[in-house]
Amino acid sequence: MASADQESRTESGARLIYDGQCPLCRSFVSRYGLSKGRLDLVDARQHPEEVRRLERLGCRLDEGLVLELGDERYHGDQAVRMAAVAGRGRGPLSRGMLWWLSSRRRARLSYPLLKAVRRVMLKGLGVGPIRP
Repeated sequence: MASADQESRTESGARLIYDGQCPLCRSFVSRYGLSKGRLDLVDARQHPEEVRRLERLGCRLDEGLVLELGDERYHGDQAVRMAAVAGRGRGPLSRGMLWWLSSRRRARLSYPLLKAVRRVMLKGLGVGPIRP
């Protein structure tokens, strides 16, 4: 029997699995129009079965969010770039950030900084790594 998450993925065809306790991740999801209805949002900390499934596929969620579009899976900088391509910015700063991240090269170069900021934020909040 398929889980509710598997059923919703089948229906919408698009899922973003991210760290719901990370302020940077939550901001990215909300600020750039990546909301329910356009894709299924999955907080990895609330769904350890998803963390285990993705780790078996080689995607560590502490190393980056995951975007699944049908049978395609994007992780880390690739997921951010694909989400940026699909996103909608509110205001010039948000649109500028989406433009910046929509480039493969710029997303790849920027992603290590985004990961470092995420780690610092989580450490400051006393939040540990995502565990399956």
